[in-house]
Amino acid sequence: MKHTPIITRLTLEKLPRPTWHILNVMSGQEAKQRDRLDLAGVHVAYPTREIIWRDKRNKTHRKDVPAVAGYLFAKFTRRPNWSELRERRIIMGVVTKPTEWGPVPYVATEDDVRQFLGMPTVSEQLEADRMEALRVHPGDNARVLIGGDLSLAVNVVQVLADVVYWETPEGMKGKSGRGNTEKMAAE
Repeated sequence: MKHTPIITRLTLEKLPRPTWHILNVMSGQEAKQRDRLDLAGVHVAYPTREIIWRDKRNKTHRKDVPAVAGYLFAKFTRRPNWSELRERRIIMGVVTKPTEWGPVPYVATEDDVRQFLGMPTVSEQLEADRMEALRVHPGDNARVLIGGDLSLAVNVVQVLADVVYWETPEGMKGKSGRGNTEKMAAE
């Protein structure tokens, strides 16, 4: 007799693009249900936190537990078969949004997933990367904003906290706040 996988009919036809859904599972069963969904080709993510305790023999134990008990983020590349997922007790439910036709499964955005996992949103990450790219470091060519359209071309000598120490090509030395100093493009 040929063995058929236990996870069948959990997903249906291929979706035009992958979608994220927030699944409700039994608390404490997150890892088990993640593994079952993995078999069906569903990517699952959930944040964890480490708990540490000592037993009566003073032995230290560590364990990763879900940061938000009972919820998983699942990325489906095929349309989910919600009834089958519930019947097999893989999920208890799915987060829905109300519509005029009744509740429908909420399709989470990438930013929803990133926030749930404790990561910055895409726009926050882009802004942080932009700020890091503009941050001055010793040896950088920069310009010190004096006011209006005036600025002074300088070479950054040292950066301490929010104070930038610089020197002009003519040998003039000075300091300014990080907010008044911008990195210049390399020539």
